[in-house]
Amino acid sequence: MEAAGTNNGGACESVEPFNQWLSAKCRNGGDPNNAGTVLVWRDRDGVPVHAAVAIGDGWALEKPSQEWHSPHAIAAIRDVVHSARLPGQWLEKHTVSG
Repeated sequence: MEAAGTNNGGACESVEPFNQWLSAKCRNGGDPNNAGTVLVWRDRDGVPVHAAVAIGDGWALEKPSQEWHSPHAIAAIRDVVHSARLPGQWLEKHTVSG
């Protein structure tokens, strides 16, 4: 959300602000090779468990841990997708639209 310019004060306390932002500011679908594509991994209950945003040229911005002190990282899309893949989760793609 912050990578797209949204002030998310307190959004990490609940997943609902993230889901609302996806609905309001993104459209379904996207290509991970294009900047502005948001990758969202969801668990069996549909709860988002991880997200990253493509920044172009095969790279993504992510925060690999939900710990407050963990840094943001730039990583290759293929590495982000493979490292976040867990049984029972699925990957959605969204495109930031405004």
